[in-house]
Amino acid sequence: MHRRFLFFLSLLAYCHDEPTTNPPTPEKARVISNELRVRLTPHVLGAELGRLKKDEEVKVLQISRLKIRLGQDEAHWYKIESKSGLKGWVYGAYLDLEGKPSLAKDQSDKISKMLVGRWYIQKEHGALSDRFLSLYLNRQFDCGMGQKLLGRGYYSWENLDTGKVEIKLFPEEKSSLPLSELIAEPRGEILTLKGKWQGQQVYFTLAEKNPEKLEESEEPKP
Repeated sequence: MHRRFLFFLSLLAYCHDEPTTNPPTPEKARVISNELRVRLTPHVLGAELGRLKKDEEVKVLQISRLKIRLGQDEAHWYKIESKSGLKGWVYGAYLDLEGKPSLAKDQSDKISKMLVGRWYIQKEHGALSDRFLSLYLNRQFDCGMGQKLLGRGYYSWENLDTGKVEIKLFPEEKSSLPLSELIAEPRGEILTLKGKWQGQQVYFTLAEKNPEKLEESEEPKP
């Protein structure tokens, strides 16, 4: 019984992940989630203190000692302060952090436009399936199969040290998407895109691209 109690205490200590006292880096961040919960402690069970809206800028006060995996994401928790004075912990996967390696603006704009369009999953012999992912200039996405819409929401992307681009999808509703682990790789004037559909490795082909019709003011079609 005593051993079980000690194991439970050690598990609690691991899950809580005490914050470090090192100076915070970066100093500022921007919310990329439509609504981001601010918690009293760096844990999904921490009491909710309030919520932040998309594109709000916050000051970073502290960073958790370890990265924590939640679903498909792995990130630090950040103690932040909003312009309204709200202080608390938020999960880093939903922040756009200053200080990340970044592309030159012209190259970043180029990749943003190269991502736009409807991507179809390739079958084994090169033909296109009816499973698709649509990416829009306003950072909205939708995905589906044939005429059936399986998910929609917004996406973000960031360049990796390898020169590849990681794409993260954030669905409007708390439902699991069939798509995960999306990686794009610039190759001259084109991008290659791969990922996983229900856990299986898949490759995409950009079959419908007309950025002029996908203006930032447009919403994805259901």
